[in-house]
Amino acid sequence: MLLKSKAPASLWTSPISTAFWGFAVLYLAALVYVRHVTYLDPGSWFFNRTLAYTRQYSEVRRQQADEYIRAATKSTFPVLSRNQSTSPDLCVGVAGLLKDPAQYLETSIGSLLEGLSGYERDRLHLSVYMTHRRWHESESEIPPHFKPWISKLADDVQQYWLHDDKHETHTVHESMSSGRPYYTDLMKLCYASGASYMAILEGETVAMDGWFHRTMEAIDQAEALSTDHDFKISLFYPEVHLPQWQPEATLRSFIISSTVVVAAFATALFVIRLSSSRLKPHLTMRVILTVSCICVPALIALAISAGRSIYRPLPIGLNRLETHHSNSQAYVFPRQLAKNIIEWNKDGHALGASEVVNGRENELVWTLNPSVIQHVGRKSLKTEYFALADKNDRATAEQLFNFAFELNDADELRKEHLKALGQEAEKI
Repeated sequence: MLLKSKAPASLWTSPISTAFWGFAVLYLAALVYVRHVTYLDPGSWFFNRTLAYTRQYSEVRRQQADEYIRAATKSTFPVLSRNQSTSPDLCVGVAGLLKDPAQYLETSIGSLLEGLSGYERDRLHLSVYMTHRRWHESESEIPPHFKPWISKLADDVQQYWLHDDKHETHTVHESMSSGRPYYTDLMKLCYASGASYMAILEGETVAMDGWFHRTMEAIDQAEALSTDHDFKISLFYPEVHLPQWQPEATLRSFIISSTVVVAAFATALFVIRLSSSRLKPHLTMRVILTVSCICVPALIALAISAGRSIYRPLPIGLNRLETHHSNSQAYVFPRQLAKNIIEWNKDGHALGASEVVNGRENELVWTLNPSVIQHVGRKSLKTEYFALADKNDRATAEQLFNFAFELNDADELRKEHLKALGQEAEKI
């Protein structure tokens, strides 16, 4: 009787096929995971613009701030001004443009003050700089909707008018290019308060619950790390400013990485095949080529597509900014540096808020992560209010957004804030 030869393994049941389909399943699971955790990363291939700009925590904070402002309009609301007999630790200067379709100044001020303890409020000096878009002879007072509460909440208020004439667009353009003058004027206001540090904020921002204690902790850390240099701290940092893969660099990195890793991996598997008689039947040349030329490049492509939020996130705490990007939404300056900037600006060096922030290169620049301040996102003073706005302006405004800020949990932040207040009370 003739013995039948053993039938060859089916394409679907062979070891190589089993391994390949196992890899495919794991790769699909990894792809789903990466897509889930990187949809907020503007450097990821899976960045979801529609979901990323969803305002979650900032909307909660806006509601809390608006409730605080409404309460401040009532006659029973206590006046929360600072004890003027002592110098504040921090002066916060807030600038806002008035009489426009979108008004954020109330939300900005309310979010800064809502949740502060009496002790924290006493360490804080609040200066408000109101810029009016149009000026008429009859406009010389604080707008009516600010009057019921602004004097209760702010320690000082200043106003500035942009003149309205037949050449309004030209006048607005001149005002913007000449430095949106409130920035250094706010510095002067804060400097006059005697504060050791001053934070200059745009009026289109919202502050998280607990921003004050986090900011003061960041100041202490920056002082310890900047013993021989002046420093400034950014309280808001858009993730889009983090180093991202560029298309040319991505392709070049993929080709180089794939070539090197595939060659190394294939060589390693071939050496194992030669040195192990037990594994040699399984590590056929077909298996080696499949794993090296298909699986490895697929994993490299997935790693590159993930952006930096997985493999290179911005560390928690203070981070040194080697490359300083132009955004002026929220910066903290020590008193001496603010004095230097004020004097430096007298010579006409600074043309605008960003130039005040970026124009001097001899200071250390730190950013606080997580950001304690959020920008309004897709809206900005320039794009909402001025007729000069173009597509580039709108794109710039859209980039001024901290996606991680929206993932904050209001209850957890309140607990953290109360814990910080308890620790501060124990020190006293």
